[in-house]
Amino acid sequence: MTAQRLSVAAGILCRNPDFARFCRWLAGTAGLTFPDAATCVRAVCEVRSRAEIDTNPEAAQAFVTLRRGFTAWREMQHHRRAA
Repeated sequence: MTAQRLSVAAGILCRNPDFARFCRWLAGTAGLTFPDAATCVRAVCEVRSRAEIDTNPEAAQAFVTLRRGFTAWREMQHHRRAA
């Protein structure tokens, strides 16, 4: 995925109920509170707008890392339910 499309991916991800649960879990582990998934993305990526993810290399990397963390968390949740 190109950097120009990361903000679109972030917008789609923020509408995913599983990602919202992941953000609540992530916030709890860090002692933070995020009112919604979009706030989580902006806080983790240190941006005011998700659009900045497309133009800020550090924010882009932070989003990629966040998305990977979500994928790993989701797989862990799936394995827990299957056990």
